[in-house]
Amino acid sequence: MQDYKNNILAMLDLAQAHRVKVVLAGIPPSRELFWRGVDPRRLIRELNAWLKQVAEQRKLIFVDYGSVLTDPNGGMKDALTNDGEHPNRTGYAQMKPLATNAIAQAMNR
Repeated sequence: MQDYKNNILAMLDLAQAHRVKVVLAGIPPSRELFWRGVDPRRLIRELNAWLKQVAEQRKLIFVDYGSVLTDPNGGMKDALTNDGEHPNRTGYAQMKPLATNAIAQAMNR
């Protein structure tokens, strides 16, 4: 987890040093990493909370894809995925307005 955080911070530092406008997006929900047999819901919640906090501290736009993708159990809604982990066309269609809005906000800053 710390390696992930360090990598994100390094990318943000590099982008901001070069005046690249940044949109920081949360990790989409998942009930299981099927290739590892791991339930990532707790880790995704923790990392998304951290990402949101970093975005606030650095005055960046944060996109919470979980707001449209998450089911009541913390996984991805069945209709929005074919494998429980990756969005399908319908899932991406739900994500698109969030991404489009976030990019527009970042470009106007």
